[in-house]
Amino acid sequence: MFIYRQAGGRGDDMQLLICLMGYQCSGIKNIENYLITEYGLEKYKSFTTRKRYPKEDPQAYHFVNHDSLLKSEKDFIAIRNIENKLYGKLIDDLPENISVCIVDYLGYRDLSKHIETLPIFVERPLCDRFDVCEYRGITNKEDFLFRDKLDSYQFDLVHEDEDVSRITFGDFSDTLIAIDDIIFPYIKNIELSNKKKKTP
Repeated sequence: MFIYRQAGGRGDDMQLLICLMGYQCSGIKNIENYLITEYGLEKYKSFTTRKRYPKEDPQAYHFVNHDSLLKSEKDFIAIRNIENKLYGKLIDDLPENISVCIVDYLGYRDLSKHIETLPIFVERPLCDRFDVCEYRGITNKEDFLFRDKLDSYQFDLVHEDEDVSRITFGDFSDTLIAIDDIIFPYIKNIELSNKKKKTP
């Protein structure tokens, strides 16, 4: 079941979800952490039935078993099945203020039906991404290429979507400057949102 919410405007009570997208190991988790740490944004966390990767932050997802997710009576959104491993977001967890999440392109399109979104796609060279994945112990070469091909079916659509901001992950400082430029028009709203969170 889908529940539609009124998207926030540019006023004090703005409800905005920054959607970070990119291929595996493209650096979007680093960007998400930056936005949470430096801007005080709330994380809109996903649920998944896959096991945690080696060296992965245990708080990166809500890790649940397959049966409990399928039998849940709660409403999930932005659902994706990758080799029988499910990913999705609980619609009741949608933050009421300005927040950030990691999601794929089709998930972003799904989320945009429920909340005002700011989509950002992060590009990074394939060789760089594989080196990062390999270091983290996430996958082998065959799995990496299979996942990239699977993702390409939807991420190819990003280049046709004028609403999506696109940046290239290179030098980390330059990448964060590019993110700051995208976030800058929302600074006042973020400050107001953070003040409201601190108010008893």
